[in-house]
Amino acid sequence: MKYNWVLFWTAMMFLTRIPVPKIEYSNEILTNSTRYFPVVGVLLGFINYFIYLASVQFFPKEIAILLSMSFSFLLTGGFHEDGLADSCDAFGGGYTKEKILEIMKDSRIGSFGAIGLFSVLLLKFYALLKISEIYLFACFILGQSLSRIFPIWIMKFLPYVQLEGKSKPIAETPSNLNFGITNVFGLIIFLPFVYLSKAYILVFFSLVLFLPIVIFFLNKKIQGYTGDTLGAAQQLSEILIYLSIYLCGFI
Repeated sequence: MKYNWVLFWTAMMFLTRIPVPKIEYSNEILTNSTRYFPVVGVLLGFINYFIYLASVQFFPKEIAILLSMSFSFLLTGGFHEDGLADSCDAFGGGYTKEKILEIMKDSRIGSFGAIGLFSVLLLKFYALLKISEIYLFACFILGQSLSRIFPIWIMKFLPYVQLEGKSKPIAETPSNLNFGITNVFGLIIFLPFVYLSKAYILVFFSLVLFLPIVIFFLNKKIQGYTGDTLGAAQQLSEILIYLSIYLCGFI
């Protein structure tokens, strides 16, 4: 129990800016903390949904969504959004594996990164705006939690290709135990929503179909993944979850 408590706070420390207790740290602990990524996602989802609910009492829905999104940046430090922007710049401006990886190391944002980040944020905003209120809670919870499992799936099937980077400490292929625990947490989070409506199964199938596309693309371009591509995968899978939930309203 003590070890898992340390793993949980390590996952919180890695994914968010939320203050955590003083805990033991090692690369092994950080690697194993990935099992708690979906749990951290649930907490972020609850916080973001609470911000939305509080804001919508005083402001229009559009402003409430923007306030929730802005608060999300404060909670995470734009961790995944930064990876998305870097990935867009790299794949947009690089034509060889070496050039792509070189561009990813550049902290400056280019035109591809700016356009990609703006497009994804705009998609998030309009998806949340157009989704019915009865599905918004699912958007915040499933969007934040399942999208943090998606990068773990990529880590299971591809190698890490940067010699160094912000995700290097967790870049070990997840053990079968760790991978299994991560997915069990995902099922525990996901199944109550399926119980409420079978239409939510669409979310699962959309992620499963998206996974081989991402793996094929990354394998073709750089023969693996980097921390930035994991951030991009989280952002894109979050968008996919929102769009799938939007379609749930028509099933």
